[in-house]
Amino acid sequence: MYLLDTNVISELRKIGDGKADLNVVNWFASVKAEHLYLSVITVLELEEGIMRIERKDTAQGQKLRTWLENQVRSFFQGAFCQLI
Repeated sequence: MYLLDTNVISELRKIGDGKADLNVVNWFASVKAEHLYLSVITVLELEEGIMRIERKDTAQGQKLRTWLENQVRSFFQGAFCQLI
């Protein structure tokens, strides 16, 4: 099981732009999806970052919100770890 931190998720977002670190991309490609999890804290940090950007740049904020909802949340659907 791998609990991914915010910096890893943010790096993976860069794959579409061809700007992601190749070590992260290769590692991600080598791991089975069912072994990957997110903490609710990571989701909160992503949400907070997007909200900050939305206030300054609505177009970029919308792009990031779409990424969070359509890619991150759908990929990790049911694979969230809650810290109690």
